[in-house]
Formats: sequence, C-alpha cells, structure tokens
Amino acid sequence: MVSAEGYSETVMEEYYSPYGMEKLFGPDGYAKVRGACGDTMEVFLKLDEVQRVHMGFLSDGCIATVACGSMLSKMVRDRTVEEVLNMTEEDLISALGGLPDDHRHCATLTLDTMFKALLDLMTRNEHIRTT
Repeated sequence: MVSAEGYSETVMEEYYSPYGMEKLFGPDGYAKVRGACGDTMEVFLKLDEVQRVHMGFLSDGCIATVACGSMLSKMVRDRTVEEVLNMTEEDLISALGGLPDDHRHCATLTLDTMFKALLDLMTRNEHIRTT
C-alpha cells in the first residue's frame, strides 16, 4: 500500500491517473535521466504542425516523480518551445499544490529530463527558433 502522507490532493490525483504517461513513437526530442534517488524519467517530445509541444513520459519513480511527469505533460501541452523553455521547478511544484521537501528533487529530475529532450529536439530541428 502506498502512503499518501505529506502529498497534496493534486499530487495524488496525478499519480493515480497520470496524464501523458506514454511512449511517443518517432519523437522529435527524447531524453532519459536517472536521478540520484534511483528514479528514472524518460521524456518524449513531439511538435505538431504549428510548432506546439506535446509531451509523453515514462517513469519507474515514486508518487512524486510520476505526479511531476503527469503535471508537466499538462503544462507543456500546446505551448511553444520558447514557452516551455521558460518553465521552472517552482511552476511545476506550485501546479502540484506543493511537494514535501524530501521530494522536491522529483520536480528537478522531471524538468531536467524535459530540458534535455528540448535540447535534443532543437538539435534535430535547427529551424526551431527561440528569442
């Protein structure tokens, strides 16, 4: 049984019904990072025809890591690359209604993985411009 002690209702909702927890085949950007805690996060990014981002993720992580992947997938949906590049760890933690101090690293892992996937996307697609 998983303990929900210290997690917001939003974190638990994202954990039990994660949005975007899927492998996107033929991604425009991809990254896989293993955190110091041992959790692994994979991020798959695709651009639609108007250069808006869609994110899928896979993780073997804890409640907080899965919740972070789910919420970040929602946050990047239909955003431009530039808008996604401006997202912060605090934006993610706030959207989740907070995280216990000993699980804030889960947000860092998720954001770091997404930023590496964005770098891969921009490397593969040199026509993507940001200001």
